[in-house]
Amino acid sequence: LAGCGDASYERGTKVQCHDRSASVLLKTDLFRYNAELFSSVGKSGKISWEVIGQMTQSELDQVADLGPPLPFVKPPKIKITPPVIKPVVNSDEELKEEEVSEAVEEVKLESGGDRKIASLGIANPNPYAVKEASPSDLSFSLMLDGYYSYNLNQPPAIVSAVTPYLISPNTNIRAYDFYHNTFSLNVAEITVKKTSPEISFTADLDFGPQAEFLAAGMTPFAIGGPRIGPAEAVSKVLGQIFVTYTPTWAPNLTIGFGKMASHMGLEGWKSRDNWQYSRSTIFLFGLPRWHMGVSAGYYLLPKNLSLSAYVYNSWNSIYDNNATKTLGAQLNWTPSDSFSFIYNYIGGPEQPGNDTNMRTVHEASFSWKLDSGTLLALETVVGHEDGITLADTSIVNTDWIGAYFSAKYSLSSRFYISPRLEIYGDLTGANLGGDQQTLFGFTLTNSFKVAEGFEARLELREDASTYGQRFNTISGLSNNQTTITLGVIYSMD
Repeated sequence: LAGCGDASYERGTKVQCHDRSASVLLKTDLFRYNAELFSSVGKSGKISWEVIGQMTQSELDQVADLGPPLPFVKPPKIKITPPVIKPVVNSDEELKEEEVSEAVEEVKLESGGDRKIASLGIANPNPYAVKEASPSDLSFSLMLDGYYSYNLNQPPAIVSAVTPYLISPNTNIRAYDFYHNTFSLNVAEITVKKTSPEISFTADLDFGPQAEFLAAGMTPFAIGGPRIGPAEAVSKVLGQIFVTYTPTWAPNLTIGFGKMASHMGLEGWKSRDNWQYSRSTIFLFGLPRWHMGVSAGYYLLPKNLSLSAYVYNSWNSIYDNNATKTLGAQLNWTPSDSFSFIYNYIGGPEQPGNDTNMRTVHEASFSWKLDSGTLLALETVVGHEDGITLADTSIVNTDWIGAYFSAKYSLSSRFYISPRLEIYGDLTGANLGGDQQTLFGFTLTNSFKVAEGFEARLELREDASTYGQRFNTISGLSNNQTTITLGVIYSMD
C-alpha cells in the first residue's frame, strides 16, 4: 500500500500495514493505545487516512482481562501525514523519474482517556504482547497459569473431592493458590475475540481448578473454613462470554450482554493482570467475581468522568435464585493521568427464595502514579447482609469491612517488586465462617519477565487471624500461616 510502511518510532510508537489499512500502537508509562485506519486515494492521487471505529485503551499494569471492552473511551485525534512525493531532476533540468522519498509518518495522539481498572470488567491484552488487528478481525490468544506453593504449617493432604474434578483445598483463605506442596495447574485459557466498528464479542474458554472454583459456591465452615461447594456445570468452561454494542450515532455509549466479570474490585481473577500472584481477602470474601446480565456505560466528561449501570441475576451464577434482580453502579473519575478514583456499588437479595434480605456492598479504590516506575493502589470495602443463618441455626445480620494497600516498583523492564498490606474484619462470623474475627495479611511479590510472554512470580505471604482455629497445620489448627509460592504465567496472542 503506497504511503504506508511497517516501522517503529521512539516512545513505543509502532505502525503496521495491512491491505488498504494500518494499525497504530502507542505505549506510555501506564497505557497502551490502538487505532485502526483506512486509506483512500483522491482524484489528485493524494492518500488520505481515516480512523475507523474507536481507539482502544488498556492499562499496562493492574487490570484484568475481564468483562466488556471499555464502553466510553473517547477516541483520540490521530493524524497521519502521507509521504510527500518529490520529483528528482537531472543536470539537464529534465525530469528523470519520480522517486518516493523515505516516508515519515507523524503520529499524534491527543488523549488521556479513562484509566483502565479491573473493576470495570474491561478486556485487557497480554501485557507483553500486542496483536494489532483490523476491524472485523477474528483473533485468538492462549494463557497457561500454574504454581508450586509450600505452606510452612505443613497442613495434611485433603483428598475429599468437592466436585468430580476438584479436591478440597488445604491452604486456607486463598482464592486459587490453595494447594500445599503440589505442582498445580491453575488455569489453561483460550480467548476468542471478534471486533467490528460497532460490535465486539469475547469468549474465554477456561480449563482447570480455577474454572471449577469460579463456578462453585463458598460455604462457611467453622474449623479451617470455608470450603468450596459444587461447581455449576452448565457454564463453568465459559469463564466469560459477552457481546457489546457501541452505536455510531452514540459513540460514548456501550451496551453489553452476557456472562461477564464483576465490575466490583481492583483485582481480576487472572493472575497476569494483577500485581501479586495471590488474591486479597477482599477479593475472596468481600466481593462477587462474575455475573450474568446486562451493562450500560456512558462517558460524561471527555477523559475525566464516566458512569456505568448493571443489572445481574445474582452473584457468581448464571441463574437467579429469587424473583428480584441484583443492581450495580459505578462512578469512574480520572482527573489526570496520574490519579484515578472509582466507586462501585452492588445490591440485591441473594438468598434462595427470599426477596427481602438484602446484600449490599460499597467499594472504593484509588490509584496513583508517583513516577514512571512507581504505582500505588488502595481499595476499601464495606458489606452488609440481612438474615444469615449460622451453624447453630441462629439468624443474624452480618457485616464485613476490609482494606488493602499495594505498591508496584519497577526496577527494570523485566523485574518489579510489589508489596501488599491488608486487613479484613468479619463482625459476626457469618462471612468467614467460625467466630467473629479479623484477618491480617502481608504479601511480597517479585516478578521476573523471563522471556516474551513468559513471567515468573516468587511470592512470600503471611496470614494471621484473631480466631485461633483459622488455619490447618500438621498438628491441628493455628491462628497464622506462611506460604512461599512460585507462579508461572505464559501468554500468547
